[in-house]
Amino acid sequence: MEKKQRVIVYGNTVVLAGIEAKIRLDPNTEVIGHAKTGCLKDLVELHPDIFIFDVDDVQSEFLRAQVQSQPDILLIGIDPESHEVLLTGQAARSITLDQIIKIVRSRDRPSAEMAIPPPNPGNGPG
Repeated sequence: MEKKQRVIVYGNTVVLAGIEAKIRLDPNTEVIGHAKTGCLKDLVELHPDIFIFDVDDVQSEFLRAQVQSQPDILLIGIDPESHEVLLTGQAARSITLDQIIKIVRSRDRPSAEMAIPPPNPGNGPG
């Protein structure tokens, strides 16, 4: 039996609630913690594989410390205003909920191709 991806969701937005609901449907993924605010340190001591959070609720120093103490952790920051997503080691991009779920379900860490949607074709001459 394959090891389940252990996920923590941190924040209180509709976007995060939707992501968590979809993750819970996946038998290979387990939400091991959820908090709206507070007790962040206690949650990460559960050593999740993936930490999904509202970018407004978590300080960058905390995130750097998590990557240093647990280099394999995948950080997925969601900006509830712009719906941009920040993945560990990548620039912020707008991606869909389905793309986020695909990243969470993946056994490997996201490649640039997986994390970033393909560019929209231009309307220029063809």
